[in-house]
Amino acid sequence: MHTAYLTEAQYLSGLSCPKRLWFAYRDGACPEVSPSAGREQLLRAARLRMGGMREGNVAIAPEADAEERCFATERALANGARRVFGAALTCEGRLAEADALVRCAGGRIGVVYVCDGFRIPDSLTERAACFCVTLQTLGYTPAGVRVLRPDPNYVHGGTLVPEELLITEDITCRVQNRAGFAAQRLSEASDTVARRTPPGVDFGAHCFKPERCPYFGRCAEDAGLPSPNVFDLGGMQLTTKLRLYGEGKVSFEQLRTVKRLCATARMQLDAAEQGPETGIAVDREALAGFLGTLHYPLYHLDFETLNAPVPLYPGMRPYEFMPFQYSLHVQEAPGAEPGHTEYLAPLPDEREADPQREIAERLCREIPRDACVLAWCSGFEQGVLTGLGERYADLAPHLNAIAGNLTDLMLPFRKRMVVPAATHGSCSLKKVLPALFPDDPALDYGALEGVHNGAEAPDAFIRMALTAGEPRERIRRQLLEYCGLDTYAMVRILGKLTELAKGD
Repeated sequence: MHTAYLTEAQYLSGLSCPKRLWFAYRDGACPEVSPSAGREQLLRAARLRMGGMREGNVAIAPEADAEERCFATERALANGARRVFGAALTCEGRLAEADALVRCAGGRIGVVYVCDGFRIPDSLTERAACFCVTLQTLGYTPAGVRVLRPDPNYVHGGTLVPEELLITEDITCRVQNRAGFAAQRLSEASDTVARRTPPGVDFGAHCFKPERCPYFGRCAEDAGLPSPNVFDLGGMQLTTKLRLYGEGKVSFEQLRTVKRLCATARMQLDAAEQGPETGIAVDREALAGFLGTLHYPLYHLDFETLNAPVPLYPGMRPYEFMPFQYSLHVQEAPGAEPGHTEYLAPLPDEREADPQREIAERLCREIPRDACVLAWCSGFEQGVLTGLGERYADLAPHLNAIAGNLTDLMLPFRKRMVVPAATHGSCSLKKVLPALFPDDPALDYGALEGVHNGAEAPDAFIRMALTAGEPRERIRRQLLEYCGLDTYAMVRILGKLTELAKGD
């Protein structure tokens, strides 16, 4: 049985709430996860910039468990390694990690992190401070902390040059200023996870920032909150929800007695009254008006885009935005079975040229200028189309015409013409689809292999570039299946909206 460590991810997640830290530690949550494909690229580039695997440099196997990595790191340091990549150390039940350790004059140890972005986040400085506390506790003398991050001015010239891609920033002073506080917070975190019961923390803004806490449901259950409750309402400011909670207006039944409640919340309450998971509130007149603006043939369009930290194609910069995939379902008449076309960009080793010209030309061939085009959250697709128009002036009139004809299929949900109770006010496609079609396996994103959402798609594309053979083809199939479901889902949702408008 492996030792349970307080990990950096758990520690950082608990800075906003000690109760969250307690749950995360007890559940073994915030586990060590494989780096994203983009980060993997950066780490490879950083190692090359630092000399790669020349004599005296040691790389700790990332797939090894924490104990093995800590043992390997201490052994490498004891044996005089010049650089240790993927370092991990443990002290007093805590696990601290760094992307590299560098042996400096006098036996001091330099700490190196690879930052994914152009700006160094506070969380990285906090991690570095905690790592230095661990180093000192183990008897080492830190020599300073450096961060390698992408240079926004770097342009891929055909061959990747790590020395030009990554620039160095010294954050030693920032880390030293935070070290004393970090030591105190680490001590407090250790005391928190040692408790037999969770700390008493009431609901507050910290439960929802930067996103809803993964333990909110458990806290709600422990506190006896009904389900659904005031925190499940969409279209309402968090401060209003917290005020109503403080006033004891928590259940939907209690909320129905509140006089000043926004129309969005009222519709959600009405939908839940029909059934908390199946109820749907519909403004048929407004919905019919929306559907009346559409004309056939209808083009359902969805893009997948990329902003890789290490540019994939010549002429591109770190984090430069580019579309790499689209799916297009076309309906010739209301209720008709759609035709389908799709595009997935070739990888740099398959065709070195930037694929965006080919994407733009195909879109102009497949979508007429005067077409009625549907997208979900259409501002995104509009931005992609106009961006391609700015890049290719000769295609701009056609691309801009397509962008100008976009209609947002999310609009009926955002404008509360249709409010499914199960979405809890969310307009996300991944929430709306299962709320409208709860038992249809063909529309289940969770049943897909490998790629389940828009965040995983660009990572899969980069990972595809790092593989070959059957693993590459498997990822290719996963991407095509995922993006195809996005547009097919819109076809099915449009059909459902038509039924709801008729009262079926």
